[in-house]
Amino acid sequence: MGADKHRQCRQGAWRYSGSTEYYEGALSIFRQIGALGGEAGALNNIGGVYRQLAEYQKALEHYDQAWPIQNQVGDRASEAKTLSNVGLVYYFLGEKSKALDYYKKSLPIRGEVGDRGGEAFTLNNIGVVYWALGENQMALQFLNRALDIRRDLGDPSDQAATLTNIGNVDYALGLKLEAIKDYENALSIQHAIGERDGEAGALNNLGDFYESVGEKQEALNYFKQALPLAVAVKDPIEEARIFCNLDGIAESGSPSCTEWLIVEAKANHPEFSSPPSGAGVKSRELIRKSLRLTQSYLGVHPAFCWHGTYYQYANRLAFLYFLNVVANIPARHPLRVAARWSRTSGTSGDEADDTLCTPSKGQIALEKRAK
Repeated sequence: MGADKHRQCRQGAWRYSGSTEYYEGALSIFRQIGALGGEAGALNNIGGVYRQLAEYQKALEHYDQAWPIQNQVGDRASEAKTLSNVGLVYYFLGEKSKALDYYKKSLPIRGEVGDRGGEAFTLNNIGVVYWALGENQMALQFLNRALDIRRDLGDPSDQAATLTNIGNVDYALGLKLEAIKDYENALSIQHAIGERDGEAGALNNLGDFYESVGEKQEALNYFKQALPLAVAVKDPIEEARIFCNLDGIAESGSPSCTEWLIVEAKANHPEFSSPPSGAGVKSRELIRKSLRLTQSYLGVHPAFCWHGTYYQYANRLAFLYFLNVVANIPARHPLRVAARWSRTSGTSGDEADDTLCTPSKGQIALEKRAK
């Protein structure tokens, strides 16, 4: 996918606006006339709607009806996509081993039908799941296979995304020279194709890298290059990472005009990771409702899971939402997320693949790319 559409995905230009009503009607008709292929397509689309709404169990119910029918009628390409969708849902649910199982079911079918682009997507996602499981050597194997195909296909944006993933895995393995080469190669590609948001992210990665090895001035140079790019493309995710310097809570202003500041330091991407919510069933549902309200207010796509690995940080955003919107108490985060952080993206129906990205030095990114 080109840089412009990639940027639209990242910045929320693709807003999800569907509902199950249309697809349910189509499903009923397809079943009445015995059109199995249409039935499977409608089931997959309904699953996609529920996935976008973060109703993952309902999504699985429909996907799990769709892919056996696609197998039955011999629509192997669609079957591979649906299996990939199931893997994505399990990834969102934190069931990474199950996600891996379904991606591995999808992978050979991608090769069988000659879908090299889909094969690269699936290889990339398998690599990210292995990274999430702490199996970094396996992650590298799959990410390198994905990179080889993406180079053959000639999509520079996809190459840069996988190079960034490889850099993050190399970093996790302590292969710092390799990691910096990966980041620099990703930066070179993104600069060449004018993908400014990706360029900002790559510059930020390099800044984080140099900060982690104690080269503060070099890190600052990269952050200074990244910031105007992030601002220009209105990417608050990257702006947030740049402003991530200190920890604390403070009261600012005069007694008649008080503002609360919440500040946190995150030196590298593992520090953003936290255990998912450990609340009981009833409390967990209340937490999820609160997070969904915050997501809706900020314009964040509901497909993004906020109660998993990044639950602690999502909680900060919900707290800011409560202070500013519910309690009408001025508050902000120096990461500039108090009232405008959104990272919305979407896809349409069964013609979509979802490329996972390893946390890019501080923030996990999920890119949804229409094919």
